[in-house]
Amino acid sequence: MRKTHLLPLLLLLLFSFSISSQDNNDKHAKRKKEPKKKEKKEKKLPENIVEIPKVFALRPKYVLPSTLLDVTNRDGKGLRFNYAPFITGVVGAGVTIKSVYVSYSMTLPNTTAMELKYGKTDFYDIGLTIQNRIVGVDLYYQDYTGFYLLHPEKYYPGWSASDPNPQKPSLRTINAGMNLTFVTNHNFSPNAAFAQNERQKTSFGAFLISITERYTRLSNDSSIVPPTDAANFPSLVKLRLGNYYSSLLSVGFGYSFVHKKFSVTPVFLAGTGLLGEDNAFDHGSNTQLKVPVYADFKMAIGYNGNHFYTNLILNAELNSLPIDETRLRIYHGSLEFGVGVRF
Repeated sequence: MRKTHLLPLLLLLLFSFSISSQDNNDKHAKRKKEPKKKEKKEKKLPENIVEIPKVFALRPKYVLPSTLLDVTNRDGKGLRFNYAPFITGVVGAGVTIKSVYVSYSMTLPNTTAMELKYGKTDFYDIGLTIQNRIVGVDLYYQDYTGFYLLHPEKYYPGWSASDPNPQKPSLRTINAGMNLTFVTNHNFSPNAAFAQNERQKTSFGAFLISITERYTRLSNDSSIVPPTDAANFPSLVKLRLGNYYSSLLSVGFGYSFVHKKFSVTPVFLAGTGLLGEDNAFDHGSNTQLKVPVYADFKMAIGYNGNHFYTNLILNAELNSLPIDETRLRIYHGSLEFGVGVRF
């Protein structure tokens, strides 16, 4: 009798255990099959910054780039003289589609009379800027061939305003390099002032630190010194080619003055570092290590609305090169005006 009741009880226990195991396996299988939902991380902006989420933007612009060679004697002897390229400007337009930016520019043509007066300049001025909250990277290549002498009446007594300016068609300068700039406060936005792809709510500024690696080249097939001042520049008279390699550290400050959607943003950096020189003269060459001076100033004045935006950007950069008795300052600047619409 006891054996008769024991067998059904064992079968019932085994059946219950089988069902329980199957349920656990099914739950485990469902967990494997269910895909893990990816949590979307919301893009957090600083409290002082407003994003402008427009898909399409068109921005025509006018740019006047230039390079000025400023030459003085380091001991104060002789006269200061300057050479400049002859450029009337560049026009172009840029189109932004989501996060892609494409632009095209062309040089404005010169008249024959103007080229007879000031000569002809061939130039390439290419730049790429990438800016995020902390770091900005500027890559640039500036190549100018063909300069004319400013204020020739100081050096040529018989020169008159109707005469062509003395010209150096083979005089060439190249500047190429990279600036790496660090912004110390997220509530200051260079993008809001210059690229205008976001907006700064209130006035704010930040200290900046910049590291620069630069290559400069100066070449000419004859002396650039006016004949009346040759005795005060004995090395520069004979200079035909110079290669200059700079490593610079700069510090500065930027500040945006904001009123509603209008802003004025000046940024200034200055510093020094090491300069390696490789100079080739008519007879012989030399290699030297110097300490240069570097400064960079830029300012943007703009209006940054939801659909319409515009700004005027001034950029001026000083690169100082001591070459024996000569102090050669190369100023590179540009003036840019642009008007844009967003959709």
